[in-house]
Amino acid sequence: MYEANIFRFLWEAEIAKVGLEKASLDKVFFQFQRTRIFMDIIANIFYASFGILGPTLVFHNILQYTNKDSKDLLEGIGLCMALFFTEFSKVVLWSLTWAINYRTAVRAKIAVTTIAFENLLTCKSLKHKSLSKVRFGGHILI
Repeated sequence: MYEANIFRFLWEAEIAKVGLEKASLDKVFFQFQRTRIFMDIIANIFYASFGILGPTLVFHNILQYTNKDSKDLLEGIGLCMALFFTEFSKVVLWSLTWAINYRTAVRAKIAVTTIAFENLLTCKSLKHKSLSKVRFGGHILI
């Protein structure tokens, strides 16, 4: 219900700003999900960065370390820890992006279906309208 109230508030503000005919459902939907979309982008950038760092830098240094004649144990442990950190970070960031995307989809579905259901409840009669012709603001619900 909270999501529907926020979405309704943003939709009504858009209608008040530009009018019902020029109101953009896409713009309101982006405003509704903006923070989550940006957080997902940031998490994906970090995921890609760790995905590049692991194979290119850490593996290369591990291979160089194995070819050395004198091996420093502390350096080897450090390289192993760096590899673990990059791989663990990739897993955590991939899980984070999945969770953000999943919650974003659920949040959007709840908001839109709640408002659509409330609009259907406020209709006095659907006698001459099929369900595909019921309007959501200025848009037709299918």
